[in-house]
Formats: sequence, structure tokens, C-alpha cells
Amino acid sequence: MEAYQRENLPSDPAQIFKFATYDIGHIAAEMEGRGLIGALNRMLLVQYFSAIEAYLSDRLIRLVLDDPKAMSALVKGNKEWIVLKKSVIKPGVLFAATSCDWVEAASLP
Repeated sequence: MEAYQRENLPSDPAQIFKFATYDIGHIAAEMEGRGLIGALNRMLLVQYFSAIEAYLSDRLIRLVLDDPKAMSALVKGNKEWIVLKKSVIKPGVLFAATSCDWVEAASLP
């Protein structure tokens, strides 16, 4: 995750979702009775899906970043990530560690 994304992760994704759906509903109400409602409804449906996707993404990221055990479970449960190896350099030592080892070590106090 990029630093910009970490710094701009919403603290309350549910509130942002609520505002987004309010705005979508407001647009729908304003446009009612002006024709081309089929095209408008398709655009608004896409906006609803975008709002849901953003909410779920922000919520998952927040849950995982705030809980080291959740981070570890996410990495351990991903079959593609578990087989990845990373070279880790310590002063005078070079060894390979799985992504899971890194997460467990990072989550220790």
C-alpha cells in the first residue's frame, strides 16, 4: 500500500458510504421527470456499485491494518502469497523468509 493511500484512508468508511448514497439519491430525485431516465438509472446504478466497492475496500483495509492478527490471517489464507519468498538482509546474515513469517514477526510486540 502506498503512503498516500495509508495517509488518506478514511477513519469512518460507513459515513462516507452514507454521504455517497445520499448524493446519488439526491441526483436521482433532481432528475426525476426530465426524460432519459433509463440512461440515468444505469449511471446511478454504477455509482451505487462504486460506493459499495469503496466502502468494502476501505473497511477491509482498516480492519487489517488495525489488527495484526487479521493481517496474519489474511496473508496465511492467501494461497498465492504463502508460496512467495522474500530475501531478508540482516547485518551479516541473508536468509529467505515466507510472507507469513514476516507478518508474524512484524506483529510481535
